Amino acid sequence: MATQPWPAQWFIGYRKIEFAANILLFIPFGIILTLRLHRRLWWLSVVITAAVSGAVELAQGIFLPERVPAWSDIVANSSGALFGALLVLFAWSLHRRRALRTDRPTA
Repeated sequence: MATQPWPAQWFIGYRKIEFAANILLFIPFGIILTLRLHRRLWWLSVVITAAVSGAVELAQGIFLPERVPAWSDIVANSSGALFGALLVLFAWSLHRRRALRTDRPTA
């Protein structure tokens, strides 16, 4: 019995849906890594994600012959981590601005 494709697949396509899903799934990973690192080392969260993602893709290629490793997965995962890191940087920036505003002496 053939399965019916999801209606949006006709317009978007499976590869784009998978790419977007990988980005969304790795946003929390980027947030968590960035929060664990020093503020100036936020970029390491993207590098770490790319390295871990590359290792997973390599392992898939070696140990799971039915799976096909893809560079696009590494790019999507790293992009998700970048978005997560940028969200943390934005939150830190807002927090700092609010702290500076409340620390001003009133004249």
